[in-house]
Amino acid sequence: MESRLSLASFDSTGYQAVILTASVVCSISALDIFSQMLHKKVCVIGAGVAGLKAAHKLLTAPGTPLEANDVIILEAQDRLGGRIKTDTSSSKLGLCYDMGAAWLHDALTNSVLYSSIEDASFDVETDGYFNDKQPGLYARETTGKIDVAGLKLQQVVEDIEKFIEIHFSSSLDVPDVSLAQIVATYLEKNDRFLTDSQKALCGRMCRYLELWFGISQHDISGKYAVMSHQGRNLFNKKGFSFVIEKLAAQIKCDILKNEQVKHIQRDVAHKPYRHVVTTVAGTEIGADYLVVTVPQSILSLDATHPYGIDWSPPLPQNIQHALETIHFGALGKVIFEFDQIWWDAGEDGFTVLADAESESPPATREEEAAMFYPAI
Repeated sequence: MESRLSLASFDSTGYQAVILTASVVCSISALDIFSQMLHKKVCVIGAGVAGLKAAHKLLTAPGTPLEANDVIILEAQDRLGGRIKTDTSSSKLGLCYDMGAAWLHDALTNSVLYSSIEDASFDVETDGYFNDKQPGLYARETTGKIDVAGLKLQQVVEDIEKFIEIHFSSSLDVPDVSLAQIVATYLEKNDRFLTDSQKALCGRMCRYLELWFGISQHDISGKYAVMSHQGRNLFNKKGFSFVIEKLAAQIKCDILKNEQVKHIQRDVAHKPYRHVVTTVAGTEIGADYLVVTVPQSILSLDATHPYGIDWSPPLPQNIQHALETIHFGALGKVIFEFDQIWWDAGEDGFTVLADAESESPPATREEEAAMFYPAI
């Protein structure tokens, strides 16, 4: 029979004692884990949605040669889901809130949405909400809500987006610049066509793209900033934990929690397996194949970092360079609950524009890693 194993530490300062629990009769025992190396055909590192989906695909694809006992998943935290986490206990209104992903974007082509509707795990009418109403717009220097329609602001924002498209598609040799730079170029070239209000507000309105990318307008590629969406955006009122729970229930392989991977030995010689994975807790897994789904912000850390992974031999230089130079955005969420609606009920929300030329310093790599990988 298959099992769900959970390794949990007694001591928050380290793995000085370990409790092993199993929900059903196990295919591997505690003695197996601690007395000898496990040998699996595939070891998936990370039990976020990517890791769970990878294991699900490996085990359920038509004609797959793999069985449940061939695959194991290692998860560093004490829960499944990774950056997907639904809080169901903090709300005084009985609501649930996603700390990570919260939207089903591009509803015309969203495969998760349609598969969840098909298997009846998501009901659009009760579990979703399309935020089609325009939000109210405010700025520090204005009194009350900004008259977006009267000032013709949205038309100018759309004009900026079209200008960006024309600018970068005119030639393959056009160099990329930041979103902030290309917006400034538009405002300079089209100064004669703009009112004072449009000059003051429309460039700042374009910073809505920061919410999509999770990084500053000074770091967003101007060339690839404007996105083409395939349908409306559906807010997931149910919380995305149902996707994690559904995947986990369909995966019959072993999942070890509280197993932070520290060392990966690749291409070992004279062994019945190709790779060896060692965790902070001392668990060793021999595997023919590895599927690594930990965040880029972790993969880019030095091996000496508490959350870093030591690769032996080191990853190829081009891969190391890519991991170190790719940036992964981050958004913070603050949730307020009120006894009654005090804003315009005819709007789906409100937006407060950033002050002109305001800019926060970028996070350090250590701060960025902490955002995605909280201490456990």
